[in-house]
Amino acid sequence: PIATWGAIGADVSYVYMGDMVRTLESPTEGYEEDGTFNYSDMSGRIAFSGKFMEDILLGGSIQILQSNVRFDGVTKKRVGDRKAQSTAINLGCIYNTPIPNLTAGASLRNMGNQTKAFFDEEESLPFSFRLGASYRTLVSKPEDQPIVEDEEISSPEEVFGKLPNALLLAVDLHFPADNSFGLRMGGEYRFSNGIAVRGGYRTGTGLEFPYGLCGGAGYKTESYQIDYAIVPYGDIGSTHRFSLTIVF
Repeated sequence: PIATWGAIGADVSYVYMGDMVRTLESPTEGYEEDGTFNYSDMSGRIAFSGKFMEDILLGGSIQILQSNVRFDGVTKKRVGDRKAQSTAINLGCIYNTPIPNLTAGASLRNMGNQTKAFFDEEESLPFSFRLGASYRTLVSKPEDQPIVEDEEISSPEEVFGKLPNALLLAVDLHFPADNSFGLRMGGEYRFSNGIAVRGGYRTGTGLEFPYGLCGGAGYKTESYQIDYAIVPYGDIGSTHRFSLTIVF
Protein backbone atom coordinates (compact mmCIF):
# COMPACT_ATOMS: atom_id res chain seq x y z
CA PRO A 1 0.00 0.00 0.00
CA ILE A 2 0.98 3.61 -0.64
CA ALA A 3 -0.69 5.82 1.96
CA THR A 4 -4.46 5.36 1.58
CA TRP A 5 -4.88 6.08 -2.12
CA GLY A 6 -2.79 3.55 -4.00
CA ALA A 7 -0.74 0.37 -4.09
CA ILE A 8 2.30 -1.00 -5.90
CA GLY A 9 3.07 -4.63 -6.64
CA ALA A 10 5.50 -6.89 -8.48
CA ASP A 11 5.66 -10.51 -9.58
CA VAL A 12 7.87 -12.96 -11.44
CA SER A 13 6.64 -16.13 -13.17
CA TYR A 14 8.57 -18.97 -14.78
CA VAL A 15 7.40 -21.94 -16.88
CA TYR A 16 9.74 -24.77 -17.88
CA MET A 17 8.62 -27.50 -20.29
CA GLY A 18 11.47 -29.97 -19.70
CA ASP A 19 13.47 -31.91 -22.30
CA MET A 20 11.64 -33.08 -25.43
CA VAL A 21 12.91 -35.25 -28.27
CA ARG A 22 13.81 -33.32 -31.42
CA THR A 23 12.16 -35.01 -34.43
CA LEU A 24 13.17 -34.42 -38.07
CA GLU A 25 11.87 -35.66 -41.39
CA SER A 26 13.98 -38.49 -42.79
CA PRO A 27 14.24 -39.24 -46.54
CA THR A 28 14.39 -42.98 -45.81
CA GLU A 29 12.57 -43.66 -42.53
CA GLY A 30 9.91 -40.94 -42.50
CA TYR A 31 11.04 -39.43 -39.21
CA GLU A 32 14.11 -39.68 -37.04
CA GLU A 33 15.21 -38.40 -33.65
CA ASP A 34 18.10 -36.00 -33.30
CA GLY A 35 18.94 -34.81 -29.80
CA THR A 36 16.60 -32.96 -27.46
CA PHE A 37 15.37 -29.43 -26.85
CA ASN A 38 13.66 -27.62 -24.00
CA TYR A 39 11.49 -24.52 -23.83
CA SER A 40 11.00 -21.98 -21.04
CA ASP A 41 9.09 -18.74 -20.47
CA MET A 42 9.88 -16.08 -17.88
CA SER A 43 8.15 -12.78 -17.18
CA GLY A 44 8.42 -9.99 -14.62
CA ARG A 45 5.92 -7.23 -13.88
CA ILE A 46 5.69 -4.03 -11.86
CA ALA A 47 2.18 -2.68 -11.32
CA PHE A 48 0.56 0.36 -9.75
CA SER A 49 -3.04 1.17 -8.93
CA GLY A 50 -4.79 4.10 -7.31
CA LYS A 51 -8.12 5.76 -6.71
CA PHE A 52 -8.87 8.26 -9.48
CA MET A 53 -12.28 9.32 -8.17
CA GLU A 54 -14.46 8.13 -5.32
CA ASP A 55 -15.82 5.16 -7.29
CA ILE A 56 -13.12 4.66 -9.95
CA LEU A 57 -9.87 2.74 -9.58
CA LEU A 58 -7.17 2.89 -12.25
CA GLY A 59 -4.15 0.64 -12.64
CA GLY A 60 -1.35 -0.27 -14.98
CA SER A 61 1.71 -2.47 -15.28
CA ILE A 62 4.80 -2.84 -17.39
CA GLN A 63 6.11 -6.33 -18.05
CA ILE A 64 9.18 -7.88 -19.61
CA LEU A 65 8.80 -11.31 -21.22
CA GLN A 66 11.47 -13.74 -22.36
CA SER A 67 11.19 -17.10 -24.14
CA ASN A 68 14.08 -19.52 -24.63
CA VAL A 69 14.59 -22.63 -26.75
CA ARG A 70 17.75 -24.64 -26.07
CA PHE A 71 19.07 -27.65 -27.98
CA ASP A 72 21.24 -30.52 -26.75
CA GLY A 73 22.88 -33.41 -28.60
CA VAL A 74 21.89 -32.13 -32.07
CA THR A 75 23.97 -33.59 -34.92
CA LYS A 76 21.85 -32.91 -38.03
CA LYS A 77 20.44 -29.66 -39.34
CA ARG A 78 22.19 -27.88 -36.53
CA VAL A 79 20.44 -24.88 -35.07
CA GLY A 80 21.61 -22.61 -32.28
CA ASP A 81 19.75 -21.73 -29.11
CA ARG A 82 16.98 -19.18 -29.63
CA LYS A 83 15.77 -16.33 -27.45
CA ALA A 84 12.86 -13.90 -27.86
CA GLN A 85 12.09 -10.87 -25.68
CA SER A 86 9.14 -8.51 -25.43
CA THR A 87 8.01 -5.49 -23.44
CA ALA A 88 4.34 -4.79 -22.85
CA ILE A 89 2.00 -2.47 -20.98
CA ASN A 90 -1.35 -3.38 -19.40
CA LEU A 91 -4.01 -0.87 -18.31
CA GLY A 92 -7.25 -1.40 -16.43
CA CYS A 93 -10.01 0.28 -14.46
CA ILE A 94 -12.73 -0.73 -11.99
CA TYR A 95 -15.95 1.23 -11.51
CA ASN A 96 -18.20 0.80 -8.49
CA THR A 97 -21.53 1.61 -10.13
CA PRO A 98 -24.40 3.46 -8.42
CA ILE A 99 -26.23 0.11 -8.28
CA PRO A 100 -25.32 -1.46 -4.93
CA ASN A 101 -22.88 -4.39 -5.18
CA LEU A 102 -22.52 -4.08 -9.00
CA THR A 103 -18.97 -3.51 -10.23
CA ALA A 104 -17.81 -2.97 -13.83
CA GLY A 105 -14.31 -3.18 -15.25
CA ALA A 106 -12.25 -2.88 -18.44
CA SER A 107 -8.69 -3.71 -19.41
CA LEU A 108 -6.21 -3.35 -22.27
CA ARG A 109 -3.65 -6.15 -22.23
CA ASN A 110 -0.35 -6.80 -24.01
CA MET A 111 0.16 -3.42 -25.64
CA GLY A 112 3.63 -3.81 -27.07
CA ASN A 113 5.89 -5.66 -29.47
CA GLN A 114 8.85 -7.99 -29.51
CA THR A 115 12.18 -6.32 -28.87
CA LYS A 116 14.11 -9.45 -29.89
CA ALA A 117 12.67 -12.15 -32.16
CA PHE A 118 13.50 -15.87 -32.37
CA PHE A 119 14.48 -15.27 -36.00
CA ASP A 120 14.49 -12.07 -38.09
CA GLU A 121 10.85 -10.96 -37.98
CA GLU A 122 9.49 -9.31 -34.84
CA GLU A 123 5.84 -10.09 -34.11
CA SER A 124 3.11 -8.26 -32.23
CA LEU A 125 1.96 -9.51 -28.84
CA PRO A 126 -1.57 -10.96 -28.48
CA PHE A 127 -3.34 -7.69 -27.70
CA SER A 128 -6.81 -7.95 -26.18
CA PHE A 129 -9.56 -5.70 -24.82
CA ARG A 130 -11.88 -6.90 -22.08
CA LEU A 131 -15.09 -5.66 -20.50
CA GLY A 132 -16.63 -7.25 -17.46
CA ALA A 133 -19.09 -6.88 -14.61
CA SER A 134 -19.78 -8.67 -11.35
CA TYR A 135 -22.60 -8.65 -8.84
CA ARG A 136 -22.34 -9.76 -5.22
CA THR A 137 -25.23 -10.46 -2.92
CA LEU A 138 -25.83 -12.05 0.47
CA VAL A 139 -28.16 -15.02 0.45
CA SER A 140 -28.39 -15.10 4.24
CA LYS A 141 -26.79 -13.67 7.36
CA PRO A 142 -26.58 -14.71 11.00
CA GLU A 143 -29.90 -14.37 12.77
CA ASP A 144 -28.77 -11.25 14.59
CA GLN A 145 -27.89 -9.55 11.25
CA PRO A 146 -31.05 -9.61 9.11
CA ILE A 147 -30.70 -8.95 5.37
CA VAL A 148 -31.49 -5.37 4.36
CA GLU A 149 -32.83 -4.89 0.87
CA ASP A 150 -30.32 -3.28 -1.51
CA GLU A 151 -27.67 -3.28 1.19
CA GLU A 152 -24.32 -2.37 -0.31
CA ILE A 153 -21.35 -4.65 0.26
CA SER A 154 -18.19 -2.60 0.69
CA SER A 155 -15.74 -5.25 -0.49
CA PRO A 156 -15.49 -8.91 -1.52
CA GLU A 157 -13.45 -9.55 1.63
CA GLU A 158 -16.39 -8.38 3.74
CA VAL A 159 -18.60 -10.91 1.99
CA PHE A 160 -16.31 -13.90 1.61
CA GLY A 161 -14.23 -13.45 4.74
CA LYS A 162 -16.81 -12.61 7.41
CA LEU A 163 -20.38 -13.05 6.25
CA PRO A 164 -21.91 -16.41 5.33
CA ASN A 165 -23.76 -17.65 2.27
CA ALA A 166 -22.66 -15.16 -0.40
CA LEU A 167 -23.36 -15.37 -4.14
CA LEU A 168 -21.11 -13.85 -6.81
CA LEU A 169 -22.12 -13.63 -10.49
CA ALA A 170 -19.75 -12.40 -13.20
CA VAL A 171 -19.57 -11.93 -16.98
CA ASP A 172 -16.58 -11.07 -19.14
CA LEU A 173 -16.43 -10.01 -22.81
CA HIS A 174 -13.09 -10.78 -24.46
CA PHE A 175 -11.99 -9.09 -27.72
CA PRO A 176 -8.59 -10.55 -28.78
CA ALA A 177 -6.80 -9.12 -31.81
CA ASP A 178 -5.64 -12.56 -32.98
CA ASN A 179 -8.78 -14.61 -32.33
CA SER A 180 -12.57 -14.52 -32.28
CA PHE A 181 -14.76 -12.79 -29.72
CA GLY A 182 -15.26 -14.70 -26.48
CA LEU A 183 -17.85 -14.61 -23.73
CA ARG A 184 -17.11 -15.91 -20.24
CA MET A 185 -19.69 -16.16 -17.47
CA GLY A 186 -19.72 -17.83 -14.12
CA GLY A 187 -20.83 -17.86 -10.52
CA GLU A 188 -19.59 -18.70 -7.05
CA TYR A 189 -21.58 -19.68 -3.97
CA ARG A 190 -19.73 -19.50 -0.67
CA PHE A 191 -21.18 -21.22 2.37
CA SER A 192 -20.88 -20.05 5.96
CA ASN A 193 -18.19 -22.68 6.68
CA GLY A 194 -15.83 -21.12 4.08
CA ILE A 195 -16.39 -23.73 1.34
CA ALA A 196 -17.14 -22.35 -2.14
CA VAL A 197 -18.43 -24.05 -5.30
CA ARG A 198 -17.99 -22.49 -8.73
CA GLY A 199 -19.16 -23.05 -12.28
CA GLY A 200 -18.88 -21.25 -15.59
CA TYR A 201 -18.99 -21.33 -19.35
CA ARG A 202 -16.76 -19.78 -22.01
CA THR A 203 -17.02 -19.27 -25.77
CA GLY A 204 -14.47 -18.27 -28.40
CA THR A 205 -12.34 -21.36 -27.84
CA GLY A 206 -13.32 -23.18 -31.05
CA LEU A 207 -14.45 -26.16 -28.97
CA GLU A 208 -17.85 -27.82 -28.95
CA PHE A 209 -20.45 -26.88 -26.32
CA PRO A 210 -19.60 -29.37 -23.54
CA TYR A 211 -15.96 -28.31 -23.52
CA GLY A 212 -16.88 -24.71 -22.71
CA LEU A 213 -18.08 -25.77 -19.27
CA CYS A 214 -15.73 -25.50 -16.33
CA GLY A 215 -16.01 -25.69 -12.56
CA GLY A 216 -14.19 -25.65 -9.29
CA ALA A 217 -14.25 -25.41 -5.52
CA GLY A 218 -12.40 -23.66 -2.74
CA TYR A 219 -12.00 -23.23 0.98
CA LYS A 220 -11.15 -19.97 2.75
CA THR A 221 -10.18 -18.95 6.25
CA GLU A 222 -8.90 -15.65 7.62
CA SER A 223 -5.28 -16.66 6.99
CA TYR A 224 -5.28 -18.86 3.87
CA GLN A 225 -7.33 -20.01 0.86
CA ILE A 226 -7.18 -23.23 -1.20
CA ASP A 227 -8.73 -23.38 -4.68
CA TYR A 228 -9.20 -26.00 -7.40
CA ALA A 229 -10.50 -25.67 -10.97
CA ILE A 230 -11.01 -28.04 -13.88
CA VAL A 231 -10.97 -26.60 -17.42
CA PRO A 232 -11.54 -28.94 -20.42
CA TYR A 233 -9.78 -28.46 -23.77
CA GLY A 234 -11.48 -30.98 -26.05
CA ASP A 235 -9.24 -33.69 -27.52
CA ILE A 236 -6.22 -32.26 -25.73
CA GLY A 237 -7.74 -33.17 -22.38
CA SER A 238 -8.51 -31.21 -19.22
CA THR A 239 -6.34 -29.05 -17.01
CA HIS A 240 -6.50 -29.32 -13.22
CA ARG A 241 -5.43 -26.15 -11.45
CA PHE A 242 -4.61 -25.85 -7.76
CA SER A 243 -3.66 -22.71 -5.86
CA LEU A 244 -2.78 -21.79 -2.29
CA THR A 245 -3.16 -18.19 -1.10
CA ILE A 246 -1.68 -17.05 2.23
CA VAL A 247 -2.87 -13.76 3.76
CA PHE A 248 -0.43 -11.73 5.85
